[in-house]
Amino acid sequence: MTVGCSPAIKALPKTGIQANRLEVFSRKIGHVWANLMVLPFVAELRALLREPNNRHLSDGWHSTAARGTRFVPKDTTIEEESFRASFQGKTKDKRVAENPRCFDLPTDHQAEEVLRAYLLPGVPKLTGLGNRGGFSGAGIWRVESEQGDYCLRRWPAQEPGSNRLRLIHQAQTRAADAGLTFIPRLARTRFGQTWFVHAGRYWELSSWMPGCADFWQRPSVPRIEAACAALARTHLVWSKHSFDVGPCPAIQRRLQVARSFRLPQSVPSDFFRQVSGKGVDPRFGEQLWQRAVAVVNCHLPSVEPMLAPWAERIFPLQFCFCDIWHDHVLFTDDKVTGIVDFGAVKLDHVAVDLARLLGSMAGDDVFLRQAGIRAYQELRYLTSEELCLVDLLDRTGTIAACANWLHWLASGERSFADTTAVAQRLEQIVRRIESW
Repeated sequence: MTVGCSPAIKALPKTGIQANRLEVFSRKIGHVWANLMVLPFVAELRALLREPNNRHLSDGWHSTAARGTRFVPKDTTIEEESFRASFQGKTKDKRVAENPRCFDLPTDHQAEEVLRAYLLPGVPKLTGLGNRGGFSGAGIWRVESEQGDYCLRRWPAQEPGSNRLRLIHQAQTRAADAGLTFIPRLARTRFGQTWFVHAGRYWELSSWMPGCADFWQRPSVPRIEAACAALARTHLVWSKHSFDVGPCPAIQRRLQVARSFRLPQSVPSDFFRQVSGKGVDPRFGEQLWQRAVAVVNCHLPSVEPMLAPWAERIFPLQFCFCDIWHDHVLFTDDKVTGIVDFGAVKLDHVAVDLARLLGSMAGDDVFLRQAGIRAYQELRYLTSEELCLVDLLDRTGTIAACANWLHWLASGERSFADTTAVAQRLEQIVRRIESW
């Protein structure tokens, strides 16, 4: 008689109680196969549940007795593990060699090692770009190869987790497969995945997108129309692959900031010193901080009353960028040739993207905002309620952003490589709120 594998054996238990039940079941059925195959899984599960850092259980990670207590992605194949082992411990940076989960060393040598996981012809040329003016903590390299240029991205520490990265890459791939040429196409490793794990970080390789994020230098109606049309085309593609209904998550995020924010008791003196360099008023950093505190004190109390009537309304939800703004939209002349950084992609209402894009590009310029909305609606219709939501999310999101910057700078919760860029960004937000 052929011994089949029941669903109880196929499903890896999630708790110790289930593990005990499976162990009893395996004894009851009395098959040698069950004793040989199921009990080792039970022992492994028990060992994993004893791990103090068991957050990885919900984040797509696993551990085996053969690998000890070192965590590896659960999607990792034996072939991939062998490949990674061929260069782990040989890194030129001693600190990385001693700690494979070191998060703070964006060395070119790490990038070179990661590229070995991709089937690029010849010897690719790497150019480190730091975080390319971003604030997420990601590392960026330009890769020039015989088959074209690529962007190598090292995700920030402890982000985003394999389950979430899989969702982000799913959204990005579907948009690129739909023929949207301004969406970067992800490259696959020799193991068939769209990411690679090295030195405790997730890495990805995608096509290099031409153009410059220079709308502020050359604002025009054709350009904002092109940006909003590109956004609408992306939303239309994503609406075919992801759809849900429920309260708008962007509203909930803003309400959370409004309800939880507490004015920092300490001031970021290091930040003041770093932004008040040569040729800058030495009081600039402190004055900017005081202005930011003033606008938050004045406007943050109004966020909850504005959003409360909308909090329980049901909206259609789908994949959205949730962080598409000026610096993420690349232009060549008046054409959008790239939209970059998909790190915030999640289910939300499309109004959050249009609000973020218009707020960062057009600000309060009514003429540019109307041009952008018209271009969007030529491709994707918005109801009058949704149009009101765009304006509401723009206004409350700008206030919440200012509060978030105060929190990040005072708490040290996030570190930023370019404090000058941080100061410029905060000053833009403060200046806009002060004009209301």
